[in-house]
Amino acid sequence: MKDKIICFLVVLVFLTAFGCTSKKDAARDDEYSVALTEWSEKLEVFMEYQMPTPGEEISFGVHLTDLSDFKPITEGVLELEFINESSGQKSVARADHPIRDGIFTPKHTFDETGVYKFGLILESSKVSGRLNLGTIQVYESLSPQDDDEKKSLDEVSFLKEQQWKMDFRVGSLQKHTITQTISVPGKIVPAAYKMAKISPPLDGKIAIDKNIALPRQGDMVRSGDVLAIIEPSLASFSSSDEYQIDLEVENSKTKLKLAQSELERLKKLFEKDAVPKKRLLESEAGFAIAEANYNKALKKKKAFQKIKLQPGSETQSSYYYLRSPIAGRIVDLKYILGEQVKAGEIIMTILDDTKVWLEISVFENDINKIKNSRGGYFISTDKSKTYGIAQYKGKLIFSGSVIDENTRTVSTIYEISNPLSEFLVGSFVTAYLNTAEAIETLAIPKSAVFDSGGNKVCFIQLGGETFEKRAIELGPEGQNYIQILAGALEGEKVVVQGGYAVKLAAEASGKKVGEGHFH
Repeated sequence: MKDKIICFLVVLVFLTAFGCTSKKDAARDDEYSVALTEWSEKLEVFMEYQMPTPGEEISFGVHLTDLSDFKPITEGVLELEFINESSGQKSVARADHPIRDGIFTPKHTFDETGVYKFGLILESSKVSGRLNLGTIQVYESLSPQDDDEKKSLDEVSFLKEQQWKMDFRVGSLQKHTITQTISVPGKIVPAAYKMAKISPPLDGKIAIDKNIALPRQGDMVRSGDVLAIIEPSLASFSSSDEYQIDLEVENSKTKLKLAQSELERLKKLFEKDAVPKKRLLESEAGFAIAEANYNKALKKKKAFQKIKLQPGSETQSSYYYLRSPIAGRIVDLKYILGEQVKAGEIIMTILDDTKVWLEISVFENDINKIKNSRGGYFISTDKSKTYGIAQYKGKLIFSGSVIDENTRTVSTIYEISNPLSEFLVGSFVTAYLNTAEAIETLAIPKSAVFDSGGNKVCFIQLGGETFEKRAIELGPEGQNYIQILAGALEGEKVVVQGGYAVKLAAEASGKKVGEGHFH
């Protein structure tokens, strides 16, 4: 029973010291509490403490954020240094470790009144250094003072503990290069001669050869690799048709020679005005037909000669080796072993997507705006990522000169590098093409801008845990930034990542989130 009482008293003392205050203490906190925020290149210091009087121990709630990742300082030694400006006397408050991630609570008792120079020294594995915090005033006694400064209705509190637990980042507003753009619909399509639809030239059955491993869907193939082995059906030509094919070639070759001789004869006669021009034109047409028939017969013979068991084999067989015309990946495979296939039927698709085309449709009214365009960028359908055309070695390879009668658009094509297959062929995108010269102007990241009540707003950091919802007027939009015309100033700190959580806090009812004490 005695142990339980002691345990209860320990807990009570702990809660009294770190969490529970009397109504009188709470009132004093409200009247005399101080919040201070300072930044260095590497560190943000947010501190809360009570206005000090001589002989009274003051606890400083120091929140330290590493600005390289906006996460808390989790270890190290912190010292607060105080130097009396009148006497030069120096005193130090020290915390050998944080009470929890990011929060140090050094304590100090001032011996006399006056103005003290105030500095912070941190030694940790992540960030080390000294930061000047200005001055701190120690009064003989405190009396409530009227606070004429009222909080803006657009201010919102967002605790450090909340910031540290999420992807959160603040950046200073600076000047950036902005180029005005127009948005146009686009689509990712295969580059020229980089996609092949494979079909057999004859009817037959998909066969197998134990010496050749046929590729599967997803495999990479080289130009000339065997894609399928086809055993021709009885309806297709076979080795017994060799004589007939050779005869067809010879007949068409003879007809071609005769047509050529006739054409040469008529040309000479025409030069002597011995035959009308109509006869010459008819002879030229006859020669063209004979030439086409001869080439057709040659192709047929060539296809027949490819029917061999293996490349380089001296023996003929009834198998046809279907080969890849390009290097690439098999993205679609529609046959299985033993299946019957028909001549001209697509059984496989091969794609080389190391380079793809961005095909965009520029509306008629925008054509003149992009005549001198120097590229731009495009975003995926889900707007999850932005891609710069120049970033992916994009180059303009075609700009149309004919307006489509149905869509009233002109086609424009950029070739872009796609070594990691980031861009899926067939996917739709929204492209933004540059329309004017670039300007250097104050700009805000797109991730920092939100809609609120029909206005564009951002969240400006006023202090470590205090933010202001600020209405802003925007100008031209670039790839990653938007020009600020009014509402924010260069150097102000704006939430660039995690702003939606601050927006939710700003939209919360009446009372501020986490207002009024260090935690």
